[in-house]
Amino acid sequence: MRHSLSPFRRGAAAVTGGVLTPALAGLNSPEGAASYGTPTIVLSADYVSGAVGATGDPVVTVTVGQSGADASALTVAASASTKSSVAGTGNVTVTGPGATRQVSVAAQGRGYTDLTLKVTGVDGRTATKTLHYAASTAVQQGPGARYFTGSSDASAAVDAGVVLAPPEGDES
Repeated sequence: MRHSLSPFRRGAAAVTGGVLTPALAGLNSPEGAASYGTPTIVLSADYVSGAVGATGDPVVTVTVGQSGADASALTVAASASTKSSVAGTGNVTVTGPGATRQVSVAAQGRGYTDLTLKVTGVDGRTATKTLHYAASTAVQQGPGARYFTGSSDASAAVDAGVVLAPPEGDES
């Protein structure tokens, strides 16, 4: 005996002996399967730097998505490093739920490496981006010391006034 589950569904599902199986309901067929797009990954910066043993190094915001999927179901991880002595995949931490994640890197040694960040979609498809990472030598002044990185402008500068040289012959 055949029964239609819904007039909105393509085709009809069958109940056999009172049991509705996924295959009979069309859930394993292409027309019953969910359609997902290719995952996307966008970095807030292509470059980041840090120092060996430092705390509070800059992080990179990663935005991920996949059409047809909840962003919180996507996974983000480092999948490769060009120089693991600087920072390997195990030195990369990804935090945060949903579409926006934070990526931090704990430097192991001084130098440069390219880290591949990979998002994996709910259907197993992936997308990658490269994060260029530079690490300075170990912090020498203790855990509270900071290496300042990035760019700046002079908009917060304070005029110290004009410094005049003492007149010639004045030794004071």
